Amino acid sequence: MRFNVLKRLTAGFRYGLERLTGTEVKGKLKPQWGSEVKMIALLTEEEVAKQLHVSVASLRRWRLERRGPQFIKVGSLVRYRPEEIEAWLAALPTGGAGRTEAHAQLRAVR
Repeated sequence: MRFNVLKRLTAGFRYGLERLTGTEVKGKLKPQWGSEVKMIALLTEEEVAKQLHVSVASLRRWRLERRGPQFIKVGSLVRYRPEEIEAWLAALPTGGAGRTEAHAQLRAVR
């Protein structure tokens, strides 16, 4: 019984590494750490939700709607790269100038 559980855990870990690195991992687990994302640098759902001041449920909903920051799946775990969070925030529209131009165009039409 314990062997089967360990075997499934190892297979899940291999699958996560394969998805992270884009290379197939066979036999003994000898990942090439220079070519992949280090797990220490990745953020959890809770950490990202806290940084963005939103609930974890909102982050999950954004993932389903494909409108939140890009994420990585490691097996069943969801992780975020800090640089992806920053890029996503930078790409969000900002208020102010765009709205003023729209009002100016409306005034010109009237």
